[in-house]
Amino acid sequence: MSLQITTLITQHKHMLELVTAISGMSPEKDAAAIATKLGSLGQALTAHLATEDRDLYPALRAAAEKPGAPLSLKTSVKTFFEEMEGIKPKVVSFLGKWNAGTIAAQPAAFRSEFGALTHVLGTRISNEEARLYNLYSSYVN
Repeated sequence: MSLQITTLITQHKHMLELVTAISGMSPEKDAAAIATKLGSLGQALTAHLATEDRDLYPALRAAAEKPGAPLSLKTSVKTFFEEMEGIKPKVVSFLGKWNAGTIAAQPAAFRSEFGALTHVLGTRISNEEARLYNLYSSYVN
């Protein structure tokens, strides 16, 4: 496994640890701590996306443009990239909306939106690790 993929998977683990920690907290009692963890999650996600944009996608795009590269590679890379471009604004909106005050004032809404966000992130992480990173390992390394 390449250093880039190892780094991305380590970042995933860190983000999932933050999600797990937040999930175990009470919005009614732990709003400030949740807000702090959300800030950490936002920073971790930003670093992860920067790593993907700097290292992963350019290498995959270059591999997809090589003569003889399967069309499925180009299609998959495009699909993953576009999907993430659709997810980013939702995550940014979520992180911008929820702070200690809004979490404490609307705990049920926070739980619901956080649950939806964790589902999207969990699915994305699973897909990246099961499919996208395998493409990288197969066509870039």
